[in-house]
Amino acid sequence: MFRNHLTIAWRNFSKHKAFSLTNSLGLAVGMAACLLVLQYVVFEMSYDTFHSQADRIYRVAGNRYVAGQLDGQTAQSYHAAGPAMKREFPEVMHYTRLRPWYGNTMVSHTAGMEASFLQPVTIRTKRFADSTKVSLAGDFNGWNPNLQPMTREGDEWVAKLTLTPGRHMYKFVVNGNWLTDPDNPLVDTADHDNSIFMVAETEAYKKAAQAFREVTFKEEGIYFADPTFFNVFSFPLTQGNPATALIGANAVVLSESMARKHFGKENAMGKLIYLQQGNRSEPKLITGIFKDVPANSHLQVNFLLSYKALGMEMDTEWRGFQTYTYLLLSPQVSPTALEAKFADFIQTYRGKDLAAENAREELFLQPLQRIHLYSDLRNEISVNNSIRTIYFLLIIAAFILLLAWVNYINLSTARSIERAKEVGVRKVVGASRWQLIRQFLTEALLLNTIGAITAITLVQLAMPYFNDFTGQQIQITFWKSSYFWLLFIGLFISGTILSGLYPAFALSSYKPVLVVKGKWRSSASGILLRKGLVIFQFVVSVLLITGTFAVFRQIQFMQEHDLGLNVEGVLVVKTPFIIKDYAQFDTKLELFRNKVRQYPAVKNVATTDVVPGMENMYSDNGIKREGSNDNGISMFSLIWADYDFVNTYSIPLLAGRAFSKAYSTDNKGAIINEAAAKALGFKNPQEAVNSKITYGKDFPYTVIGVVKNYHQKSLRSDYVPMIFILNPNAGRCFSLKLDMKDVPTTIKAIEETYQSVFPGNPFEYFFLDEFIDSQYKADRHFRRIFTLFALLAIFIACLGLLGLASFATIQRTKEIGIRKVMGASVDQMIYLLSKDFMQLVLIANLIAWPLAYWSIRQWLQNYTFRIDISPWLFLLPSILVIVIALLTVSMQTIRSAKANPVKALRYE
Repeated sequence: MFRNHLTIAWRNFSKHKAFSLTNSLGLAVGMAACLLVLQYVVFEMSYDTFHSQADRIYRVAGNRYVAGQLDGQTAQSYHAAGPAMKREFPEVMHYTRLRPWYGNTMVSHTAGMEASFLQPVTIRTKRFADSTKVSLAGDFNGWNPNLQPMTREGDEWVAKLTLTPGRHMYKFVVNGNWLTDPDNPLVDTADHDNSIFMVAETEAYKKAAQAFREVTFKEEGIYFADPTFFNVFSFPLTQGNPATALIGANAVVLSESMARKHFGKENAMGKLIYLQQGNRSEPKLITGIFKDVPANSHLQVNFLLSYKALGMEMDTEWRGFQTYTYLLLSPQVSPTALEAKFADFIQTYRGKDLAAENAREELFLQPLQRIHLYSDLRNEISVNNSIRTIYFLLIIAAFILLLAWVNYINLSTARSIERAKEVGVRKVVGASRWQLIRQFLTEALLLNTIGAITAITLVQLAMPYFNDFTGQQIQITFWKSSYFWLLFIGLFISGTILSGLYPAFALSSYKPVLVVKGKWRSSASGILLRKGLVIFQFVVSVLLITGTFAVFRQIQFMQEHDLGLNVEGVLVVKTPFIIKDYAQFDTKLELFRNKVRQYPAVKNVATTDVVPGMENMYSDNGIKREGSNDNGISMFSLIWADYDFVNTYSIPLLAGRAFSKAYSTDNKGAIINEAAAKALGFKNPQEAVNSKITYGKDFPYTVIGVVKNYHQKSLRSDYVPMIFILNPNAGRCFSLKLDMKDVPTTIKAIEETYQSVFPGNPFEYFFLDEFIDSQYKADRHFRRIFTLFALLAIFIACLGLLGLASFATIQRTKEIGIRKVMGASVDQMIYLLSKDFMQLVLIANLIAWPLAYWSIRQWLQNYTFRIDISPWLFLLPSILVIVIALLTVSMQTIRSAKANPVKALRYE
């Protein structure tokens, strides 16, 4: 019987190809949209689930309160928290810490050097002959003075070491004091407060530098990690021992892709790489290689350095939240019960300091698997998504699929008159109602099957474009998931039943006597249902289009909003980070500035540590007005800038002046913005000028000027209280104000000057307006997704409307013929047949407007600076939907209105 039903269904589809194609296309588009979203959702929800112990891994995050006010929530915790928790809480099975290697880094190795990497080095000094104990502290032992004791040989102190080939910095430690010996080679470095250190170069390093080729790449994703990193996380090593790979202070473990990048087909194990930053070049011995980190990991690491390289004092460092700490809890441990112990834990180690600061700090646990979608803290280790976005996409996908099923119902019932005759004949010859229901359900099954196959094909074709929409590089892997197939088959069966059940029962209920006599008419309830379905389709469509307009307007508003400073034509060039001679660095910075100022296209040059749009600014709350008892409630961002910063960016001064070389005291002067003046308690900008502010105990500053607020961060955030401190040579960025007439020639000239002044450094630059615009990349992806689904919803809704129009014109065929014979024009016929549908669309708009208003208002709460919700935000989408609906209905009505009236009168 099923085979017979299938044969009849196929013949019916073949006879009405246009109808079948339209119906299956609507189902296919709806299913494809749902599958695309499911793939994206599955990917987003799979973050960090690949770890074998993921359900027991937690990140320690922190809150800080000052004077009872929340000062910030951060994803970081104390350096010493991990070791202390392991000691004090039996619930903690393992801990590991991650500390980013900040700043630009060049990673190099000497190609072709195949020698024993541990080289003997002897360090001697006669300076401390009267001392009873002398130790060494250096970058080769994590700056731990207790690991390298020196021995007495005559009038010398001697240390015989085996070091990796390289350039090692060290100091002598005598009675707790870190000292140098002028008789040993000296070097100065900015990485340790511009202090003077001694340096030892191994013979192998000296020879290698002359005999072999150095291979260098700029790298990111470099972190310090504890040796327990591989006990906590499931990042499998392809080479090396995970238990010992990160024990040595100079150990490094790198990913497979990094090993291939630096060493090609050579085995990287046991080789040396050098991490160079400034005049600091640290040799690291490769002790392990791990598989590339999956894309669905919130930890994207390329290099792991031993945490010991930071110094053993990190295990007792309790000042501030500065590192990422992860705990692996023992089985059956309650994280809530463990969290309850953190208050006493903090009081033990931080109680006195917090009381002196009038502050309170909290630690709490975040499940590893919830970080990507549920965490939005300060200093997140990666850019996270939001579970609200996931829920939103799931709801949209469900609506799209529901619209497709509704569309099937409308199109199926649109052919009810023709099918009514078929039903009448079948019943006359003895077919039961159940047989008819099975026949129509078989047709629904066949159409849904065709739609499903087409949908899978569309997903394969659309996936690259969908990746562009979402900003992810998702691979189609869910075909291999049994969970996916269960879900897909469930949706398929549900769709078949839901979309086929009503047409099956409605069509099988016709009375054969009335049908044969031509007296059959659609029931009032059936007409009402179809109209209700059309209204539902267009409510969803109006909601999506209005949302698209709102997203577009908000993004346009952010991109065009006055930032409070002029970023047009500003070229940002990163300052060098390979510095051979740090003593000459300031001179070279000034030399570069002076040279590029000579170019006619360069109007001004400024040096700062951050530029507008950069959010990783140094912040502190230890700033207050002189004489104030306020311990620093507000968090201030400190920016080090040179004399030309204010002029280069055309930042309006509200009071006072900018930095000037005419005032020798400006090295103790500060410029603040309006937000900082308000936070410090000044009534107006004029009151702030010449007032004293203090930063800690040892850094008093005089306010010399107040500038207007400008947007340092995106418009999601409020104005940041900022304090500008003069330091012409502490910047990480040159800001060059350019004449934009011949940009390529200007950039080429600047690059040549840069390479001549800072040889060996990559020339890195970007235009500031483009950089600031990149802050809204995620918003633009969101807009694209919204637009895509809005268009799909309109497309499917129009198919449903086309079905209803077809149904109505078939029912009114004789009326159309009579009206045409009586002289009615085509325009009059279009109006007659269209007005009912326009009423449905208008009702849909009235229902959608309040829903859209509420949704948009909730979404805009995410932005501190946002658009006003104007009536045009709803009127324009509504007009667009009405026009689209009118065009859709007109396609059918024009064809019917132009038909030969004689044929219409022969309709019976």
